[in-house]
Amino acid sequence: MTVLLLVLLALVTALAAATLLSVRAMRRRLESDLESTVRRAVAVALAEDREREIAEARSFWAEQEARAAEESVDNVSVDDLTDLNDLNDLVVENTLFLPAPRGFVDGAGEMDPEFADALRSALEEMITEGDRVTHPRHPAEPGFIPQPTPTPEWTDLRLLELVEVGTVLKDVRPGPMGTLDVYVFEDDTTLCVAPGDAETGARIREAVADGTEVRLLGTSRLPGAHALTFALSDDETVYVLADRVVASL
Repeated sequence: MTVLLLVLLALVTALAAATLLSVRAMRRRLESDLESTVRRAVAVALAEDREREIAEARSFWAEQEARAAEESVDNVSVDDLTDLNDLNDLVVENTLFLPAPRGFVDGAGEMDPEFADALRSALEEMITEGDRVTHPRHPAEPGFIPQPTPTPEWTDLRLLELVEVGTVLKDVRPGPMGTLDVYVFEDDTTLCVAPGDAETGARIREAVADGTEVRLLGTSRLPGAHALTFALSDDETVYVLADRVVASL
């Protein structure tokens, strides 16, 4: 009898242990399935929110662009159309190579050939009006002769020399369509500053026309920009901030 009770007790204990292990395994499986389900639900919700935000952003910018286009069309006057026709006639009669106001130097510091040629064309058109270059200026023209282009190091050296010597500025000439301004000094050094600053250029040009000895007071190279300081008098200075400054060779 005692042996039978011991056997029954052992069987009950084994059955209880097996049941407990099964319950634990089932619980872990349910928890894992629940966690996976929650993660999938959260991922789907985040994806839907992201798509909704992207759609709202696209709609907002499309509305802004449409509004800007309408405003630009509304602001066009008859005089603007006349000026545009005059510019078109000028382009037809003369071959112009206009530089882009940004992006004319690659990561290695080399100047874009088209921009270099545009600078050369602008200088020849605005500065050496009485002494034209006889050979073609554009690579597409027959007989084109390549010319060296100024490097950033050369420009920095010329700017420092202008500051140290105190060379007087004799003229400021705006480039085509505000893409650049040309600063001409007494020693025939020319600086091409892009993009042009109509207000500052006009102020410096007015001072030069009044007989003021305008000099380059300082120069500094900033990340992605170049700053020039001109002294109009003992107590007045103006600052020119440009993307690119190129000195003539």
